[in-house]
Amino acid sequence: MKLRILTISLVVVVLVVFVFLVGETSQNLLSNPGFEEGTTGFFSDYQIGGPESFGTIRVGSDPNQFNGGWPSMPPFSGAYMLLVDGGDDPSLAVWKSQKLNVVPDSTYFFSFAASSLFQPSPADLQVIINGQTIGRDIVLRPSVGAWTQVYVYWKSGSASTATISLVDRNTDPWGNDFALDDLNFAASVLPVSWEIWLLDAKRGLWRDVGGISGIDVEGVLLGIVLTALGVWLGYWALTSAGFGARANSGTAGFGDGLVSLQQDDQTARAFKFRTRPMIREIQPTDRVQWDSLWQGYLTFYKTELPAAVTEVLWGRFFNPAEPVNCLVAEEDGKLLGLVHYIFHRNTWEVEDVCYLEDLFTAPEARGKGVGRALIEAVYEKARQAKSKRVYWMTHETNKQAMILYDQVADKPGFVQYRKYL
Repeated sequence: MKLRILTISLVVVVLVVFVFLVGETSQNLLSNPGFEEGTTGFFSDYQIGGPESFGTIRVGSDPNQFNGGWPSMPPFSGAYMLLVDGGDDPSLAVWKSQKLNVVPDSTYFFSFAASSLFQPSPADLQVIINGQTIGRDIVLRPSVGAWTQVYVYWKSGSASTATISLVDRNTDPWGNDFALDDLNFAASVLPVSWEIWLLDAKRGLWRDVGGISGIDVEGVLLGIVLTALGVWLGYWALTSAGFGARANSGTAGFGDGLVSLQQDDQTARAFKFRTRPMIREIQPTDRVQWDSLWQGYLTFYKTELPAAVTEVLWGRFFNPAEPVNCLVAEEDGKLLGLVHYIFHRNTWEVEDVCYLEDLFTAPEARGKGVGRALIEAVYEKARQAKSKRVYWMTHETNKQAMILYDQVADKPGFVQYRKYL
C-alpha cells in the first residue's frame, strides 16, 4: 500500500513539472495581446479613439475615465485593456489579428477575457477564424467588472495561416459596452482539458506578476507548491506507522477508499463528472413526464388550472401555426426541466420578441445547470428567429432563481401591473 501511495506521489510530481515547466512552452502568436502597447499589433473595423460613441474602441486602464457610466475597474491582467462601445453593425470586427502563420493539421486554442462595462444589453461575442465561425456565441454576463474567460479550439486543417476576428452580434446601441484583455492564440501541446485547467490555474494566481527570463513566475510557484505536496504524500506513505494494519482491519483507510470507489456503484456515481443535460424540443411521447413537471411548476406557484387549459397548451406545442413552444432538458431518458416560450409582435421593434413564460427544474436536478441550459437554449432559438430580445418575469419571492437570472440577463427595473377580466 505504501508503495502505491509513493508511486502516486511521484506521478503527481512528474505531471506538475511537465505541465508547468514544459506544458506551456507554446508561444502566444498574437502581437500586443494585453494592449500594453496601445492600439498597435491588431486591426479593428471600429473607430479607434475619438469622441465616445457606439462603434468605437480605445485602450485604457480605467473605463470610468472615458465614460462616466462605466465603472472604475482594473484590467484582467497587466495595466491596460481594450474598451469597446458596441456598434450597430454585426459584420464589423471589434478586434482582428494580423495574419498568423500556423502549422497545417494542428490544433490551436484562442482565449480571451471579457467583461461588461454597462449592465443593459450585454455584448454577444463571436469568434471567427479564416471566415469561419468557431464555437457558439458568447453572451457576456451583465454584471459589470465580472471578467469571463473564454476558450475556443480550432483545427487548422490544410490552412497555413490564420486570421482571427471578434465580432459583436448585439446591435443595441443602448448598453452593449464591454472590455477585452489577455488574448492568446497558441498551438495546443496538451489535451484540451489540461490546457484549460492550466490557463485557469495560472491566470488565477498573481496575475500582475511578470516573467523572469521567459519563465512564468506564477506557474513555477504553483508547481513548487504542488511538488511539495507530492513529496509530502510520499514521505507520509513511507513513515506512517500502522497504515496497512488499519486498512486490513476494515477501518476506512486511503486504500479502502480507492477500492470502494470501484466496487460501490452508488459511490462511483457520486464521483462522476457533471455534464449538462441534453436540451431538445418536446415530443408527443413526453406527455407523462411533461405533465409531472408542469404540475410541479403550478404547485410551486400555488396555482391550479383546469384540465382543458393544459390540454390546449399541450396541443399548441405541436401546431406549426401556434407561436407557443416548449423545450425540455433530458438526461438518461428522464426529463429534468421544461421551458415554454412565445414569439409575439411588439411596438418597439420590427422583429418579434421572445417571452419566456414558464421555466421549471425538477427539485432533484436543481443546482446542476439545468435552468441555465434551458435559458441559453431559448436564447439560441430567439437568435435563429431573428428576435433581438428575450424577456421573462418571476415572483419577487423567488430569490434562489434570481441568483441565476442576475447572471444571465439584466433587470430593467419595470414593475408589472395586471387585472384579470
